Amino acid sequence: MDSHIPADRAALNEQLSRIHDMAMSTGRMRPAGDSDYDREKAAEEHERVLTQCGIAPRFRSSTFAALEERGIPPSVLPQYEEVKEYVASLDANLDEGRGLILRGGVGTMKTSMAVAVLLELIARGKRGFFITMPSLLDRISLMKQQDPEEWARFETRLRETRLLVLDDFGGEHHTPWLQTKVDALIAERYNYFRSIIITTNMGGEAMRAGYFERTISRLRSTCDVVTFSGPCLRPAKPEKRYEAM
Repeated sequence: MDSHIPADRAALNEQLSRIHDMAMSTGRMRPAGDSDYDREKAAEEHERVLTQCGIAPRFRSSTFAALEERGIPPSVLPQYEEVKEYVASLDANLDEGRGLILRGGVGTMKTSMAVAVLLELIARGKRGFFITMPSLLDRISLMKQQDPEEWARFETRLRETRLLVLDDFGGEHHTPWLQTKVDALIAERYNYFRSIIITTNMGGEAMRAGYFERTISRLRSTCDVVTFSGPCLRPAKPEKRYEAM
């Protein structure tokens, strides 16, 4: 079990019950009973699924219910409602290959909202994949050199997964090789009606400067653009306080 699960038994049971329900919805966990052991095994299965889908521990509690419980800041509430509207027709949007471009400044909950969509898909028993653009290019480059077969399997997953979330689009180093790889990936998903959600700090001009025009055209024709203009919402790191010696 991950260390972020609460030590208090009542809180633990409540969280395990919630994770158990989500794991059951994936269709891969069918515990025989409802004991602590069953819930813990379901929680382990659910954590494994989230790892396979690329969701890091920081974002594993970014469900829509959890975000709303913590409170949606007024500065991003209109954008949040747009994302929820997309999710209201999630199955239809995915069948049609429609996605989202979440663009705006840093710390405006773009990634949290993108992950919330992916978690909703997982809760429905389906799969997707989340990855940052810098990590994607690092992995492709490394795999190509070390294990061509693994590289091919990874690229196939990027092309065929039900929903692909590309975080920090534009945060990677731009090269002609990179432009070609991104263009090929987006073209493949476009041709086969496979949805993409992108988060980016880039405006329209910067995107056009960094990618092929046809790449941007395909994204804009299949993705609703949600623009975030509020301030950074990440809390400042608390100052360390030292007692007098």
